[in-house]
Amino acid sequence: MATPPAADPDVVSELGAAAGERRQVAFTHRPPNGEPQQRTVDPYGVVFHAGSWYVVGHDHDRADRRTFRADRIEKVTRSGARFVPPERYDAAAAVVETLASTPYGVGVRVRLHTDIDQVRRLVPATVGTVTAHTDGALLQVGATFAEDAARHLAMLGVGWTVLSPDEVREAMRTLATTLTTAVGASDTR
Repeated sequence: MATPPAADPDVVSELGAAAGERRQVAFTHRPPNGEPQQRTVDPYGVVFHAGSWYVVGHDHDRADRRTFRADRIEKVTRSGARFVPPERYDAAAAVVETLASTPYGVGVRVRLHTDIDQVRRLVPATVGTVTAHTDGALLQVGATFAEDAARHLAMLGVGWTVLSPDEVREAMRTLATTLTTAVGASDTR
C-alpha cells in the first residue's frame, strides 16, 4: 500500500488554528479523481490517523459533515464567520467512521463465528463496521476485488459465513482449491 503524500504543515496549522478559534475556512480541495474544487467548511477538528492528517467539519457546499485528507487541501483562508460545533463532537471517531465506510468496488457482509469483542480485536475500526449478530458478529467491509476479501477473511483465523456477495463466495472456493492443490503438491515430495 502506497504511503499518502505528506500534508503541507502550513495547511495543517491553519486548519487547526481555525478549528480552535471556531472560524470558517475556505480552501481548494483536490479529490483523487477530479478537478480541484473550492470548499467552505466549519472545521470541527484536525486529526492525525494512520499516517495522514484529516479535517472534519460541516461542508457548506455539500450541506453535510465531511472528512477531507489534508494532503489534498491547499490555499486555506480563515474567514470572519464563526460557528458552533456539535456538542461533544468526536473528530477522531468521525475520521475512523468515514474510513470504515469508504465505498469500494465490492461490499462484503460476513458473519464471524466468534464474539464481537474478538472481532474488534482482529479487525481495525477503520476497516469495517462490526455489529452483534445472533450467531457471533456481523462484519461489513469493502474490498477492491472479491479475491482480496477472500484472502483477508482466510487470514482472520476464525470461522465465518459469507452472507454476500456471491462473488466473494466464489473467490473463497477458488482460494480453497489453490491452497488444497498447493498442500497436495507438497505432500508428494
